[in-house]
Amino acid sequence: MGLCTNSLIVVATIKTKSLHSTCNILIAFCAFSDIVHQMGHLPKILPIFEGTVEISSIACSISQVPR
Repeated sequence: MGLCTNSLIVVATIKTKSLHSTCNILIAFCAFSDIVHQMGHLPKILPIFEGTVEISSIACSISQVPR
């Protein structure tokens, strides 16, 4: 969900002339950096979802606890 909404923010900022203020461009850069950050997690997460890597129930529980 974050990938879609951040992409919409970036596209809306680029295409809409009234959103070309300094503050809106900064928000778009933050959204873009969030997209890059989220894409960095894909190599670690995809094998788990594909079922090629099994994760123990303890490791799964620990990874879901907020830090």
